[in-house]
Amino acid sequence: DSLRDAKEAVVRIVTQGAFKYPDFGTFEETSSGSGFVIDPSGIAVTNNHVVTGAAVVEVYFSGDPEPKRAKVLGVSECSDLAVIDIDGDGYPYLSWYTDPIELGLEVYSLGYPLGDPEFTQHKGNISKESASVSMTRTDVDNVVEHDAQINPGNSGGPLVTDDARVVGVNYALNTESNQYFAITYAEAKDILNKLEKDQNVLSIGINGDAFVTEDGFSGIWVYSVDSGSPADKAGVQAGDILEEMEGITLAKNGTMAEYCDILRGKSDNATLAVQVVRYDTGEVLEGQVNGRELEVVGMVTFGDDSSGDSSGEGTDQSGAEGTDNTGEEGDTVNGQEPYYTEEFDGDLTNWQTWVVAGDSAKDYAEVVTDRLKFELPNPETYAYVENVAFSYPDVYVEADVDTIRGGDNAFALFCRGSSDGWYEFRVHTVGQYAGSWEIYRFDANLRAQGKVPYVRLINNERVFSTDIVGGYKKNNFGMLCTGNELHLYINGIEQAQPNGKIITDNTLSEGTVGMGVMSFSHGTVDMEVERYSILQP
Repeated sequence: DSLRDAKEAVVRIVTQGAFKYPDFGTFEETSSGSGFVIDPSGIAVTNNHVVTGAAVVEVYFSGDPEPKRAKVLGVSECSDLAVIDIDGDGYPYLSWYTDPIELGLEVYSLGYPLGDPEFTQHKGNISKESASVSMTRTDVDNVVEHDAQINPGNSGGPLVTDDARVVGVNYALNTESNQYFAITYAEAKDILNKLEKDQNVLSIGINGDAFVTEDGFSGIWVYSVDSGSPADKAGVQAGDILEEMEGITLAKNGTMAEYCDILRGKSDNATLAVQVVRYDTGEVLEGQVNGRELEVVGMVTFGDDSSGDSSGEGTDQSGAEGTDNTGEEGDTVNGQEPYYTEEFDGDLTNWQTWVVAGDSAKDYAEVVTDRLKFELPNPETYAYVENVAFSYPDVYVEADVDTIRGGDNAFALFCRGSSDGWYEFRVHTVGQYAGSWEIYRFDANLRAQGKVPYVRLINNERVFSTDIVGGYKKNNFGMLCTGNELHLYINGIEQAQPNGKIITDNTLSEGTVGMGVMSFSHGTVDMEVERYSILQP
């Protein structure tokens, strides 16, 4: 009943499972989210997307280095809620806020963002009493909008009042507009009662992600299927695309809206006609959930203009066509003279690797066939490579980067690295924030104090750019540090804040340069760097 003690009932949830991605097969992955206990017997609430598809669920309480096992009792795909049962009993728990939710109500986001084992708390207010948000993984009707900051990893954590009563379950964010969303008790109460009794609600048993391609082909990519679920019994497999349900084309706007509207109009055990495209084979299958099994009724060819291939395969979208970015010795790159160009055809004598988040004993980067390969097998890993040969006050750095596989990930360039920190340009090519970038100052002093060291340097936390080639494609990223100005380039095009201003900061004046790769809510990430140039501005 006090905010000070609330962290005792908030948990970090770590899951392991197998997920299938287009073109890259099935991978075992570990991911992290948050949750909170609502009953002393160990009943806890989290998001469906935190635990769906997991084979193993482990729970960490604040200050406890050893996990406790938990089992999933029930999930709701469309309401993005799940109930788990933690081994043992006698746990501290949180109560719900049942009063009317009013604008300006002071609230706090609690949880474990970015996989950090340290508990975090952010203060804010309710900015919208009722909102409806449709996303690629869920479609929730009754939510509140607030400005108590959340990040990936806060999913499933509580939004509480100053006396620790739960206003809602944090589940979504739009960092471009600084909006954060929580599922209200009014939405959750009836669903949670069913979930506690081992009943799934608004769910057929898939871990899915809605998409729509440029040519209008849409559907729900199935990463995994819960064993014994209605989808499993119908014959739906990981790697399938759920294209139609009850004769309705799904994900026409790239969200779960149609899928969830259909489920809301049916009973939990209703028979539903479905059409599935099996991506690996090109087979088109039809059948029923809670009815007859899927059967092959036709074929589709991926990779041509008419197929609606969600992978983008067969289309050159590199964004660098007609631009000479070879970076050979003596050439200019984007009109600038190189100090040094690394094409990774030898050892990494001038380079040093280190880790901000993850296993500091591991080396996540190595030279493979004239490329520097980053391989991050676990989520919430931030691995960096630094060129330690020289220090630069003003410098331009540039890299050609291939995203090979993985879920939510990002590539980063940095400049002016020192014991005080560095400036970092981070770009997302695959995952929830694909097509967006951020700019940070890493503050080493904040890290020493146990605080989040990444200080955002733009008003909008994340900026979406049409210049980024999303998916498993090649991009060219550049960063210019000159004076107090930071200029960012994507495929040769300079980026700016939405208001058109140049990004400035006076904190750091000189240091080393380098790059990094981050893995967020999904597991294994592979990125390869063909060339890294350090250039005279």
